[in-house]
Amino acid sequence: MNKEKNKFNFIIASLIIICFILLIISEIFLFTKIEDIQKNQYKAKALENNNLLTTLIDNKKNATLTLAIAISQFEIIQKALEQNDYSHINLNTFSSQLAQNSDYKNIWIQVINKEGISKYRSWIDKKDDSLVNIRDDLRIMLKNPHIMSSISVGLFDMTFKSMVPLFKDDTFIGIVEVVSHFNSITKHLQRDGIMPLILVNKKYTPQLIKPLTNLFIDEYYVANLDIPQEIVTFVQTHKAETFWDKSHYMIKSPYFISFHKEHESQGDTMATFLLFQKIDDVKSAQIDSFKNLSQLIIVAIFSISVIIVLFFYFYLKRKEESRTHAILQKYNHELEDKITQEIEKNRKKDMTLANQSKLVALGEMLGNIAHQWRQPLSAISTATSGLQIKYEYNMLSKEEFMEMTNGIVNNTKYLSDTIEDFRDFFKKDKEKESFNVASVIKSSYNIIKALYNINNIRIVFNLDERINYSGYKTELSQVFLNIFNNAKDALLHNNVVQKVVYVKLYSQKDYIIIEFHDNAGGVKEEINSKIFDPYFTTKHQTQGTGIGLFMSNEIISKHFKGEIYNENTTFSLDNELYLGANFIIKLPKQS
Repeated sequence: MNKEKNKFNFIIASLIIICFILLIISEIFLFTKIEDIQKNQYKAKALENNNLLTTLIDNKKNATLTLAIAISQFEIIQKALEQNDYSHINLNTFSSQLAQNSDYKNIWIQVINKEGISKYRSWIDKKDDSLVNIRDDLRIMLKNPHIMSSISVGLFDMTFKSMVPLFKDDTFIGIVEVVSHFNSITKHLQRDGIMPLILVNKKYTPQLIKPLTNLFIDEYYVANLDIPQEIVTFVQTHKAETFWDKSHYMIKSPYFISFHKEHESQGDTMATFLLFQKIDDVKSAQIDSFKNLSQLIIVAIFSISVIIVLFFYFYLKRKEESRTHAILQKYNHELEDKITQEIEKNRKKDMTLANQSKLVALGEMLGNIAHQWRQPLSAISTATSGLQIKYEYNMLSKEEFMEMTNGIVNNTKYLSDTIEDFRDFFKKDKEKESFNVASVIKSSYNIIKALYNINNIRIVFNLDERINYSGYKTELSQVFLNIFNNAKDALLHNNVVQKVVYVKLYSQKDYIIIEFHDNAGGVKEEINSKIFDPYFTTKHQTQGTGIGLFMSNEIISKHFKGEIYNENTTFSLDNELYLGANFIIKLPKQS
């Protein structure tokens, strides 16, 4: 009797130990999973912040260039450079009106003659000093006059600079330069709950003889105003060097800090942007929900373990005490029902968890796609700024007005269509429509046309206007726009002088072929096979996420039953041979 009892106790003790081991393993797995999800969320937030800042910088750079182009048309500046008489230049009224009616609160305007001598500065009275020996960008401009935009560190601050050359009868006579600052970007980020702090490379500290902000942390110049004192104190306490070489993100209680690097043309870091947010503001309710669900799962596992132990306890007890057989049998039936109910509950919880995971993945994808919408917004902003300035100074012709407003309408319609298309992207009941392929190519180009013009990118079309197709027009336009945008980025990144994009549309046997050539030098062979993978990008980490070509491949392959690929090829225009990427789209002809 004692032997059977000892065996019974040993079995029960073993089951209890096994259950506790399983419970501990489950807890470790679930909490590890929570930690992984939290890390992925932080990475996604850092990428989102970086994309937002990149867009704000691009918009500010484009807007500064637009303003410089407009000011270069002022007759008083043209005459001053032609006659070498600068006594009548006074842009204080213009700067004051600009500050009152726009976000340009502190714009600096400089007029430089063809010898590189500053003849007028709007922010100080200093003039007639040569800038040739202290500015590399000016030497490049004087040697080869062309529109230039850059971010650089000067004597006063880190700024956006846009230079526009002026000509008289094709003869170079001087330069108009517009300088803007980062404070409007700081205010925009603060409205989004982000507190930025810009640290400039300390190698520039000796040349900052009259720093605008007059704020330094451990020899690093702080290039933006309106920084909360708590942030300044935080960086001073932890030392600026702690944050300088960091990338992606960092957690230092009570802050989530993401980073953005602004690089010099040689590749060195010019400045590091520290983007501060409260950790609690970054964490999402989904993480808390998952934690609560994990606790419920642990409780369920513990409950099932207890039930299993009890099941075996009563099962063995029945063999030991035959007189309670009937009672134990009834209890076992009840336990089986409870186990079945718990299993069903856990199955439903697993399904809920799986659906939540799908929603999180879908949300991340839409978040990464959203940065594609910012390009038309930048075009609208640029056109609106140009309209306002030209109208205020009676420089706006009817043709320019119609062209700019049509551009704004086209970009607005594209934004509306794209938002609707992304919302319906995964639905299976989307309706096809018949459209002209050449027309879709041209309308897609029109969305990005302003940026091509600003960056002196030549576009050449060789399109068979007779080709029609039935399918999802908006999605195909999205693919075209992405390729146009990638071509622009490649040409600018590789500093191509004569930038060309050549588009062909033609029929070939059973396919309709669309080719997009550029002369940016092509894609490296070792990465050519990876460019359509999700989140793979050939750009710098601050300029892209790699989702565009992946989405394009998804659209062409799944919704058009076609294929898209790249070949590095040469093409000829006007007896000139060019080398670059050739993105080829093949759509099967329809019967």
